[in-house]
Amino acid sequence: NIQNTTTTATMKITAATMNVLGLLMLFLGSSQGQRIRGSLKGTQQKLPQQQHTSQPEQQQPEINAQRKLANTDTDHGEEETETAATAAPSMAPSVSLAPSQAPTNRPTRSHSSVELMLIQNNYTVWGGIEFYTAEDSYWNKALQFVEATDDSNSFPDWRTAQRYALACIFYSTNGVSTDYTNSLFSAAMHGFTFDWLHTWQLTNPAHQDDECSWYGVVCNANNEVTELNLKANWLTGSFPAETKILASSLEVLDLEFNLLSNRDTEQLWWIAYLNNLRVFNIGKTGFEFDEGLPVELKNLTKLTDLVIYSTFFSGPIDDSVFDDMESLVYLDMGALDLEGPLPASLQTLSNLTYAYLDYAGFSGNLTEFIGDGTGFESIKELWMDSNDIDGPIPTEIGGLTSLQSLSITECDLEGSIPTEIGSLSNMKQMWLYDNQLTGDFPTEIGGLLDLKIFKAHSNDLGGTMPIEICTRRYYNVLDDLTADCDNGEVTCAHTNAND
Repeated sequence: NIQNTTTTATMKITAATMNVLGLLMLFLGSSQGQRIRGSLKGTQQKLPQQQHTSQPEQQQPEINAQRKLANTDTDHGEEETETAATAAPSMAPSVSLAPSQAPTNRPTRSHSSVELMLIQNNYTVWGGIEFYTAEDSYWNKALQFVEATDDSNSFPDWRTAQRYALACIFYSTNGVSTDYTNSLFSAAMHGFTFDWLHTWQLTNPAHQDDECSWYGVVCNANNEVTELNLKANWLTGSFPAETKILASSLEVLDLEFNLLSNRDTEQLWWIAYLNNLRVFNIGKTGFEFDEGLPVELKNLTKLTDLVIYSTFFSGPIDDSVFDDMESLVYLDMGALDLEGPLPASLQTLSNLTYAYLDYAGFSGNLTEFIGDGTGFESIKELWMDSNDIDGPIPTEIGGLTSLQSLSITECDLEGSIPTEIGSLSNMKQMWLYDNQLTGDFPTEIGGLLDLKIFKAHSNDLGGTMPIEICTRRYYNVLDDLTADCDNGEVTCAHTNAND
């Protein structure tokens, strides 16, 4: 039962529009059957093919303050291991940068509170001039919040600073309409606003004194913020640098599926201070960097999860950014517009278990990436679809014995499938379609007893499919099997007259 496959044309629509549609479907609870990204772990879903577009030029804030510069679904079949919200086929739209008012040296209001002195002397990000901007700037709104809720100075200094940082996050990303978002939604959704779906009621006395009870905020026993889980919460504008105030305790920052836009070093430098992060997720946002991967990521040496897929990261990659991420388990950097070879430094990360490098713009071959086959010792899922990868599948791939899910589709792989593939005894899912592979199917594939999916169509492969594979497909032990049988190049070893 080797299925014939045909190529169908797909309609291409703009990146920004599709991203917003994806966000709307996510917020409304829509889902569809797609191959699940991280299905072995139960996490994210497979990315659709991306059409990258550039963001329009954006005005950088003119800030002369103290600042330290720190260093999709390929059609892998319709299988679904679990249901997940539908991902949009491309990246977040560009929105204008927050803060909307850059700090200037001309005061528009006067402060003399204890809170101002505390923050200005010990926690300011911009040297204190931010408090002398327009009164409705997010800095002044945040300051007014801490002034109004700490009249008796009941909070310790660090707690006041923490509350100020959270208020900055809220006021800089809640209800921030831009020319882009207004034009995008005005025709279709009259009166639509960009308020958070789950808000922080900073003006409600019943909630304003306990920031640890706010939506998405997790604190430890000392009331220090350890997690910000704001995924798919309709955040807009630019995530603020004041987040660095939380650096000593913050371990999880999840901003996935939001209309945020942070651009280049001007608005990414603060990431370098978050060196206690275990999880950093900015997937499906408008974070932008045109020199590969932000160098600030190098400081995040405690990361176990790094999710940067479908952002506006582009340009040549320096894979040394991963050198010290020895704890990294989950890496999703699909749907980017990078340049250069696959990052060979990943093979040295002994804990890396899930790596998604699909639709990322990589080029070259697999030889250096795989190395001598002794690296990637924990890898279970490795996807590299739709990159400019050529050359053969190296025999050293047989050394990745923990591998359970391998996807290298829509590339330019050449040569035969190596017999060493039979050493991958834990393999459950393998997608190799849409390449230029030649030769016969190695009989060793028949020994992969846990194999559930094997798709190898749209190649120049021939010969006979191993009888073990055909038998398991006949009895539905193998869920999905495709190859090029319509031209007679591939036949199946018959298990009986009906197979």
